[in-house]
Amino acid sequence: MSTKGFPELKQLYTMLGAPNNVMLKRGEHFPHNYNAVSRSAFYTWLNRHFQLGQKEPVIERDYEPLKREQLTVWDEQHPAPKAADSDFEPSCCANSTTTPRSN
Repeated sequence: MSTKGFPELKQLYTMLGAPNNVMLKRGEHFPHNYNAVSRSAFYTWLNRHFQLGQKEPVIERDYEPLKREQLTVWDEQHPAPKAADSDFEPSCCANSTTTPRSN
């Protein structure tokens, strides 16, 4: 990419008056994947071009995944529909098309 592809892109973006809107973060020493180094380069590019105001380089933070209860809308008061209920989908579709919505 650094010798075939990127130089042409850089030339095109320069011709369009936006040479800083294209960049290449070289990473030939990594297998072809979306690793942390590549993601950081992408996040930093987004930060710069969307003017997000994050400190650069943008580095991912660790996070704690949400628990299943936090990821679902179904609970004891709002149980999930039974997948085997053959009447559920038609009645749901009928309700969504016949019930007027208020804004």
